Amino acid sequence: LPTSVIGAYDEEGRSLSRSNNVVANLLDGAGEAMAELMDQREMLKGTQRKVLDMLTTLGVSKSTIRIIERRNVVDNAIVWGGMGFVTLCLYLLWRWVR
Repeated sequence: LPTSVIGAYDEEGRSLSRSNNVVANLLDGAGEAMAELMDQREMLKGTQRKVLDMLTTLGVSKSTIRIIERRNVVDNAIVWGGMGFVTLCLYLLWRWVR
């Protein structure tokens, strides 16, 4: 094979190796971020339990606590619905521009 072809294959191999390293670094970073998010979720669950216990100790009725929890579920649904709507709008805008 001519040296130019071998050089091209060599450069392609180095490029693929660099790309592989970049993807591996991205996956490592994503894994670390996911682990931190899971830790934060557990910490927030514990905090929520402590706040509910404190509210019960302070004399807030069970019905008021249930209203607060239900409101949290509704707020969560609104957030997810809004994210879905924005994603749909961005997709439709992207399709329209393309």
